Parts: sequence; structure tokens; C-alpha cells
Amino acid sequence: MCSLLVAAAFGAGFLPGLTAPAQAQSNSAPTVDKAIPDLFAKTGSVLTYAFPADTFTDSDEDTLTYQATLKDGSSLPEWLNFHITQLILTGIPADRDVGTLTISVTADDGNGGTVSDEFDLTVATSAPEAVLSLSGPANALEGDSGKRVLTYTASLSKSPSENVLFKVCFHPLDPRVALNADRDGSGSTTWQAGADYRLLSAGTPTASACSGNQIFLEGTPSLSKTIQVEVRGDTDVERDEAFVATLELTLPTQGAVLGRNRHTHWLLNDDHGDARMVVSQSTLTITEGQSTTFTVKLSEQPTGSGFQSKEVSLGPPNLFSHRNDEQNTAYFPSAENPVLAIRPLTRTFTPSNYATPQTFTVFALPNDGSADVTTMMRLQGIQKLFAGEDRNYRDTADGISVTIRKATTPSTKPVVDITPAVEYAAEEGGKSAKFTVSRTGPTTSALAVNLFVTEKTGGGRNFLRIAKEGLQSILIPAGQSSAVYTAPIWNDGVDEPDGEVRVSIRASGVYDIDGAAGKASVPVYDNDGAQIVSIEAGESPVTEGQDATFTIRRTGGPITGSLNVLLGVEEKDANAGDFVAPGNEGRDKTVSIPANQFSATYTVPTVDDTVDEPDGPVSVWIRRNDSAYLRHEDDTSLVETTVTVNDNDDGGGDPPPDTPVASFASAASSAVEDAGTRNVAFGLSPAPASDITVVLTRSGTASEGQDYAPLGLAVAVPAGTASVDVPVAITDDADDEPNETVILTLTAGTGYAVGTANVHTLTITDNDDPPPDTPVVSISGGAAVTEGGDAAFTLTASPAPSGSISVQVSVAGGGFAAGGARTVAVGASGTASFTVATVDDDADEPDGPVRATVQSGTGYSPHNTNASASVTVRDNDDSGDPGPDPDPDPDTGSGGSGGGSVAD
Repeated sequence: MCSLLVAAAFGAGFLPGLTAPAQAQSNSAPTVDKAIPDLFAKTGSVLTYAFPADTFTDSDEDTLTYQATLKDGSSLPEWLNFHITQLILTGIPADRDVGTLTISVTADDGNGGTVSDEFDLTVATSAPEAVLSLSGPANALEGDSGKRVLTYTASLSKSPSENVLFKVCFHPLDPRVALNADRDGSGSTTWQAGADYRLLSAGTPTASACSGNQIFLEGTPSLSKTIQVEVRGDTDVERDEAFVATLELTLPTQGAVLGRNRHTHWLLNDDHGDARMVVSQSTLTITEGQSTTFTVKLSEQPTGSGFQSKEVSLGPPNLFSHRNDEQNTAYFPSAENPVLAIRPLTRTFTPSNYATPQTFTVFALPNDGSADVTTMMRLQGIQKLFAGEDRNYRDTADGISVTIRKATTPSTKPVVDITPAVEYAAEEGGKSAKFTVSRTGPTTSALAVNLFVTEKTGGGRNFLRIAKEGLQSILIPAGQSSAVYTAPIWNDGVDEPDGEVRVSIRASGVYDIDGAAGKASVPVYDNDGAQIVSIEAGESPVTEGQDATFTIRRTGGPITGSLNVLLGVEEKDANAGDFVAPGNEGRDKTVSIPANQFSATYTVPTVDDTVDEPDGPVSVWIRRNDSAYLRHEDDTSLVETTVTVNDNDDGGGDPPPDTPVASFASAASSAVEDAGTRNVAFGLSPAPASDITVVLTRSGTASEGQDYAPLGLAVAVPAGTASVDVPVAITDDADDEPNETVILTLTAGTGYAVGTANVHTLTITDNDDPPPDTPVVSISGGAAVTEGGDAAFTLTASPAPSGSISVQVSVAGGGFAAGGARTVAVGASGTASFTVATVDDDADEPDGPVRATVQSGTGYSPHNTNASASVTVRDNDDSGDPGPDPDPDPDTGSGGSGGGSVAD
């Protein structure tokens, strides 16, 4: 860790005889008061680090703004989010993010003074060094009287390599809201009026907001220390209140990195006046995936005087739950791991309907746990206009204890994906970033999909408000296969670069993520500053007679009015054909972008004539009109672009390009579990003339995200590329398991065709030993046979089982035998044989194999290398033998074959 101070320095000089100007008041740059510690994030887990409030200070008391980048000034990776006002770092790294990032956080006083501090963030599957984390007590009712002691625990994951000095500080939940518990800072045994909690030191009240310095000595076997806080009950009618504990390193150390360092504790109100909410039930029991309802009404008519509102709004508290305003849903207890959802967010009561019960719906969300869960769902009442003591519903809160019963785990998890639901989002016109979250499988139960939201911005600006970033959730109700997640765009009035909103699906034990569609992004256009226009080409090439299309976009604003953009159209290649009628060419063209829209399409019709002529481009460019808009003068590709028009007449010209055919270079390959990344190659013949995207699907017995890293199945192929590698990053685990397969299949798409070699099977060979005495089953093939004969196979179990075991075998016969699964019993002798009947047809065909593969099952393990074998089948029809046929099902490993072929 280091600190780098960047401050503006000013000097003044003057000529003799001139009066020196008055000395400007100097500015003091901000400083780093607390060096940011190195952090650790575990793959697949949520990282949350709250920077202490006094990390940066400014002696001039200037308001500081913050920005976080990588050390080289580049943006943070997509998985990591930095809240620029709350100074909280959040993210969920994946296996592909393993490594160490050096991050720089800069504080700017707005007067030319800045200061930066750097720290390392290590991402790994397990901590490379000790991790220091904080845990705290569960939320609880405050009680009418008496005191309770809350215990917080600072713990290390393992013994530190250096001394670790730390403290825990307590502070309000959020200084902007009235939901903060008050700290007793007197240090006396007598409580201050209205105080809710106080820090204890050796059991005695202390005036401090922070514990004394605590230390874990180098090499200590004692890995936890406790800090105690005392809370007291009262009979005050009030809202639920909270305070926050933050773990801080007192001195920089190489002995430990920080993990979770923040814990929020809620003191739940259990006091009620005459004016209170009346909840129909105090407890609920719901089976996960299902929903139920309850009702709420008011005990007496709302009152108030003057301008005070007599309306009372009831609903889940804003900070006690995670609210999704766009979906009208709140999630308990948080967006990190929600177990309940409640709709709607609010119900409104007036003097005329206060006694009429209104309904809320509660959804019990499937969770990773194996046992029932009980949680406290809270409601809060707010009477608008916070002035006047005669409002009888100024403060009211209540709750329901909800037990979620564990449901039967479905045999197949749903697979979820996310796709953009809009082309773009914008600050103006209510154009939010929207995403469709979908699931496969049954829809009989509700499903909450956990999300992580970040944004790509420039200059330290934001398009999303803080509450809309980071951990989020979306509810797919029962009976629905999808829901739309909406991220509202903040219209801030600041001229800033365009950006994008990025949403990724967080891992969960209750669903799987489609590896090809686990994240999505929507561009965001700023509406401030000068309007800047750009152009991009549509589909290219087109055939004569088809329209050439171009999209004209604008950024900046405002966009409340239409914008006329001047264009030029020309066929500039003198050696190409003439595809555009004279009236459609020239430098007098215009396209209008409608009000409240960011783009418009300009169309150039082409002429389908009978003239044989060379193919050629149609150029469209944006003409200057500085009084209305600006162009991207630094990037000519955004000012002018072309669409190629292909001639369709015989006798010459450019022949239509051959369609590239995509095929795998081989049908099969194998890799040992510790091989790292294995590339699977496919080729395109001929190489594409323009950029295309080749789409694959995945299947097989290996689990994506567990046996290998998630795959990108939409593969971008640049023009002129004849071969492309699909990297498969294999996970080396310690589990003894059968060999597993990753099957990649080329599927149809735009700009290419799929060849016959469209399937590749990558076999992952296990490198771990089975438990002792577990029979390991291998297979061998018999001698080659002529079609119509029986292909023979022998199973061998070592050691021989004590009784009969049922071995699962799959058969692939190509064109010679019927494929499928079968069960073969292997008894105490340790061997068993079976045959596969082949078909004697009249077709003259190449010789080929029948393959049998031992699959995983109960009571045995397939052999690591000899779990598959084949028997060659010879054709008996005339016209010769064209040669051996490719293996119809190249599967796991290799096995013995008496005259049969074995896949490598």
C-alpha cells in the first residue's frame, strides 16, 4: 500500500513597475488518514468492503468526490462496483477473475487538490493468507425495559504471518435518514436520554464509538476476539432503528487481508400507541416457492392539522429490506440472500378507508439451505409531511414472524438467462435500461433470481443511483417463465460520456446459469451538452434491388425536439457498378431524428437492373451543421460508412461469395483433469469475407462452472479467419469421479453454414483415485465382425464385487447398430460379457465401429482410461471399401479391443 499526493502548485511573476496581484488563498489538498488495507475476495462469493469515513480528510473542509480505477488508470473490471458516495466496494468474482488487482482510489476536493491511495485486491478460490472478517448478532425486538449485551466477533481464517492490529467502530446506518439508533457517549453507567446502545470495554460503558485496539499476534492459534455492545429497551413508540459496526485495520499489515467488514443491527420496535397498524396475523408459515397473503388496517382515523397530510403509507422499511420500486417488490432480509418477497411496496390509508383491511402478498423464495428458515418481516407506517406534533401516525412499526418450510428439491434445476429488453437507455424521456430474465422448466413456484448491477461510465459520473447498483434481485412469480428487470437512469444534468448498464446473474444453489447468457448490457446515452451525431452501416452486403440502410445516432441533448441531420450519398468507386438512381445520390439529403429518440434509419434504395457489372459500395456521410450538432471529427468511421451492393446479373461481375462452412477440426479429443485450458478448434471454409458470429451449444456429462469454467458459446469470427479456438478451462478437483464429457455442437446462424463434422466431444479424464475396495469397471472389445454379426464386449470389475452390481453402458452404433443405454450385471466373478447385434443391409458403405462406454452408476466407478471400447464392423456389400468411417461416438478414454478400434 502506498499513498500518492497530487496537488496543484501555483507561482506568480511580475514585471518591474507593475503592482503585484493580491495573493490568492492557497488550497490544501486532501490527505489519506487511513491507508486502505489489502483485500481478499473468494470466487463465487459476495465481496463487500466499506471504507472508513475518515479514510480521506480535507483540512479546508472541502466536499470530496471519489473515483476508483485500476493502477494504470483503466476502469474496474465488470464484476466490481465502487459506490462513489457511500465508499463501498462490492462484487462477485468468478473463476476467470482469479489474480491480484492493484486499485487506486482518488479523492478530489474540487479545487485542484487530489490524493490517491492504492491497495491490492486478491481474488482466489481460497484465501492465500489469513482473512479478517466481522460477524454480529441477529436483529431482535428491543423489549420494554432491561438491557441486553450484543456480541460481535472478529475472526481470522487462519493464523497470521504478522501481527494484526484492528478495531471495530460503530456509527449511524445512514446520516440522511431518521432510522438511526442513538449511541450513548457519556461513558457513565447512567444512560443518556433517548440513547439506544453503547460500547462496552471489559463490561464497563465507554464514551468511545470505537473499541480499543485489538491484536492477533503473529502465529497465534487463537483466531477470534469479541467486542460487546449494550442495548436497552424502552416504551417509546418509534420506528425500527439501526446502527452499523465496521471492522478496521489500525496499522497496515502483511499478516491478513480484510474480508467482510460491515454488520448492520436493527433494534425492532415492539411498542405501540393507540394509533397503530393492525396486522391480521402475527405469524405465517409458507412452503418455499409458494405465496400467501395477510391484511393490514389502522386502529384509528389519521389526524393532522394545517398542511399536514392525513394519509398514512404502510409497507416494508426502505433500509430494512431491499426495495425494487420498478417491480413494486421488497426482498427480506437483503438483496444478497433474499428468502422472502412482499408485494406491493405500500398501501395507503386515509380518514375514509383506515379501517378497511388491505392485502399484501408474501412469496417464500427457494434458498440453498436444507432446513426450515424463520425470519422477521417488518412493516413501517409513515404519515407524510414531517411537521406537527398532532399527527397520530408519525412513528409506527410492526412485524410478522415468517417460517419458510423447505420444499422437496426438484430433480432438475431451472436454467436462467438474461437478455437486453431494450436497444438503449437514456437520461431523458424515461428510457430505463431493461433486461428480460427467463427460466426454463416448470413454473409452478416463484423463483427469485439474484443479480449484480454495475455500469460503465467516464469521469467518475453515474447513470444509476446508488440504490440501483450492486446486489439486486428479480422475482419471477409462479406461472411465469420470465420477468423484466428495470434499472432507472438518473437524469443528473451533467454533461458526461455515454456509458452502459451491465447486469449479471449471481450464482445460486436453486438454479443454474446459462453460460452463454449469464450477463447482458444496455448502452446509456447522455442528454447533456452539445448534440453529437454518428453513423453506422446496416446489413452489408446487399443484393441490387435491396435497400442499403444506415443508422444515424445522436448523443447529448436535450432530445425533446427533433434533429435534422444533413447527409451526403455517393457511389465513389469509379470501377464499380451503378446501383443508385441519380435522384437518390447527392449532397442534399436529410434524415430527421424524432423528438425523444436517439436514432433514425436512413434508407438508400438500389436498382435491380439487367446490367452485368462489378459489385460496389454506397457511401453515406454526415455533413457539417455546427449550429445544430457536432460530428466525431476524431473518428472518421463515425462520420462516413459504406454498404456493399452485389450485382445479381450473369456473365461477369463479382461472383456471389461462397458461404463459409463451419466444421470441427476433429470429432473428439481428451484431456487429463489437471491439463488446464484445452482448445477445441473449428474451421471455416472458405474464410468469411466479413465478420460473423458462430453459435455453439454445449452438453455432456461434465458440469459447467464445476468441472470447467463457463463457456462463451457465441464466438466472434473476424473476416478472413479460417480457424478459431474455443478454450475450455478444466477444473482440477479432488473428487474421484468417472471420466466426463464436454460436447460442443455447431448450430445454424447468420453468414455461415454448418458442415457434417458439427459435433466435438472433449473427454475430461479423472486423475483422482477411487475409495478403497470400490470396483473399477473397464471394458474391452472383441474381434471385428461382418455386418449382421454380433459385436462382443467384456466388462471387468477390479476388485470383483462381493455381490452383483448393475453397470450402466451406453452404445453408439453409427449406421451398423441401434444405439442406446443398457444395464449389464457383473457378479462376484468380476466379469460379464454382452453383445450388440449389427444390421446386415444392402448399402455399400465404409467399415465402421460400434462403441460401448461404461457410464457412472451405483456401487462402482468407470475406469479412468479404459471405460470405452469399440468393435470394427466390416461392410459386406459390393463396390469396394472406401476406407474406415469416423468413430460415431468418440467417448471417454480408450479400452481394449480384439480387432476393434479404440479412440485416443
